[in-house]
Amino acid sequence: MGVQVNLQHEGRVVWAVVDSAMRAQAGAGSDAESGLGNFLVGAPEADIAAVFSETPGGAVEIGFRSRPGFDVSGVALALGGGGHPQAAGCTVEGPLDAVQARVIPMLLAVASGSSGPAART
Repeated sequence: MGVQVNLQHEGRVVWAVVDSAMRAQAGAGSDAESGLGNFLVGAPEADIAAVFSETPGGAVEIGFRSRPGFDVSGVALALGGGGHPQAAGCTVEGPLDAVQARVIPMLLAVASGSSGPAART
């Protein structure tokens, strides 16, 4: 049985949420959603995808993927992570809802090209 996720989208940003309860119910390990970001960014509605995974320690691991021309590495770097323009990630302390509320506007800014010269490559 796979992990069930909560899939959402706004504008050209698509994201999935995997909380601890979902993972436990499915009996899945911490890497069960690997590859999900790549799958999501392939959706016709998406230029940017993110996967928010709640950890047992109270943090949220976030994986970012983007289509060519959109640089998600700046978002990851601003949140203490890193990566490449089309594949980046970070771990953010805090509750899942609060982390999403902080990160989604950053991704929407990149998708709209309004987060500075590094937003679009």
